[in-house]
Amino acid sequence: MPSNSMRNTITPKSLPLLPLNIGLVSIFSLLSHAQTNKQEILISPSQKGTKLDHFFFDLKSPGAPKKFNKPWAQKLLIEYKFNGLRTSIYGTNIKPSHPKAGVVIKQHYAQETKALKLAKSLNPKVLIFASKKLKGPESFPSWVKDKNGVIPKQYAILLVDYLAFMKSEGLPVDILGIDNERSFNEGNIMPHTHREIVKELRILTKSRKLTMPKIIGHEDYTMGRNDWMNKYKEIGADTLDIFGGHYYPHARRLTA
Repeated sequence: MPSNSMRNTITPKSLPLLPLNIGLVSIFSLLSHAQTNKQEILISPSQKGTKLDHFFFDLKSPGAPKKFNKPWAQKLLIEYKFNGLRTSIYGTNIKPSHPKAGVVIKQHYAQETKALKLAKSLNPKVLIFASKKLKGPESFPSWVKDKNGVIPKQYAILLVDYLAFMKSEGLPVDILGIDNERSFNEGNIMPHTHREIVKELRILTKSRKLTMPKIIGHEDYTMGRNDWMNKYKEIGADTLDIFGGHYYPHARRLTA
């Protein structure tokens, strides 16, 4: 059973709590003092004895990688004691960073890798959490999908190409999110597809001598939507290491 991830998330009571709990804070909530609709607000879990032991800064927020200079990084990682950063996996219509199998356009990741290297220089133990960048109906490149959503074998190739690229930059990925708010992308990654993607990824990482990252999911917009986790358990999948979802108190319900 996967452990629980907290990304502005309240955890369903049906899932047991295991050691790793994650808080993710966007650039909006750190740079703005006003309570605006753009803020992400961190909600601590209500279960007795639970604590957040990992805080990740979100480099996926607009403009965040460019603003991640040394003074800001020192404030986050040393003063505020953040111990992780979340970063983007591109391949959208805006940044076609993976135009075909085996190809990664390095320049598209330049700001992110620069920020992550700076973070590692200040704290070598800082964790890297990479997840797919959301861009509506063009979130995935055409070669990894068909009319039904992503093709597991093809999408796994994109992911292993990204992992290999990051390793070549001295930035091995610790945590990987293969989906991002399914209601707003065309990937249609339901439990069967998720299981097949991860199974393929395990084979590919082994063949390319890469470390398999921890898999976080299912990363949907609303906790409990489409009964995802129950369907996941029904098929006996074992391809999630960390359970989590997204919750913005001003805009989202806890149920579907």
